[in-house]
Amino acid sequence: MKTIFKRISSCTIVSMMFLLVSCTKSDDIAKPGEAAKEYKLSEVIRISASGTDTTTIIYKGNEVIQTTRYSNNTSVYTTTYTKGNGFYNSSVVVNNQPSFSGYMRVHANGFIDSVYSMRADKTINNISNYYYDNAGYCTRMTSNYITYENDYNMYYENGNYKYWINHFRNFTTPSQNRRDSIVFEFTVIPDKLSYKTSLADRFGKALKNLVQKRSYYNRLTRLLYQTWEYQYQVNEAGLVTEEVWNIYDQPAAKLIRTDTSRMKYSY
Repeated sequence: MKTIFKRISSCTIVSMMFLLVSCTKSDDIAKPGEAAKEYKLSEVIRISASGTDTTTIIYKGNEVIQTTRYSNNTSVYTTTYTKGNGFYNSSVVVNNQPSFSGYMRVHANGFIDSVYSMRADKTINNISNYYYDNAGYCTRMTSNYITYENDYNMYYENGNYKYWINHFRNFTTPSQNRRDSIVFEFTVIPDKLSYKTSLADRFGKALKNLVQKRSYYNRLTRLLYQTWEYQYQVNEAGLVTEEVWNIYDQPAAKLIRTDTSRMKYSY
């Protein structure tokens, strides 16, 4: 039986992105006695107002190959992550033409602590850095895109996020600089396996539960300006097979975006 979680709406509505099969079996249902950790994300279908994106992931030795096809254009994006001793190399090819290349360094704690991405012309696209506490939780992340930067500080409570502080810096237009507080609420559903990206477990210790809601506050005005809310379907293995993500402008609670993602796993 599938478990369905749906957030109950409230009139007092007070949001990582980022990175992104050669297996003998493919199924989204666990067999008795099998652990969720044996599963790997193998397909994500994202449905939004702009179309449908389909991502397939193949695990091949030290390589993870991620291919995305979009319904609104003919481009095919293939990202390959290759694991080495203390690092991952990455490359992005669009319609068989090199587009981006990157390097991810692995810290002594086993988690990635820095990411470098370059365009095909060798100019820098972005540099990101990750910081961890002694328990392995990611406590800070900076993402620098040359003209602007997001600097997140993450705070935890009982194995989940309590809130983030984001300092957005626009280096070309400083008047756009701002600070946000992002407050989290969680479901009771355990976070068994990340369904966001194939390398999610390389960026720190996993959260205890699935996120229910993110509330964005402007720290200068202290006003709520946006909320992200999530609904899930979970299979017998406890793996997320569907996520519905809604974004609301606040305080009017106006729905401005809805995305649905459907996941499959291999083992």
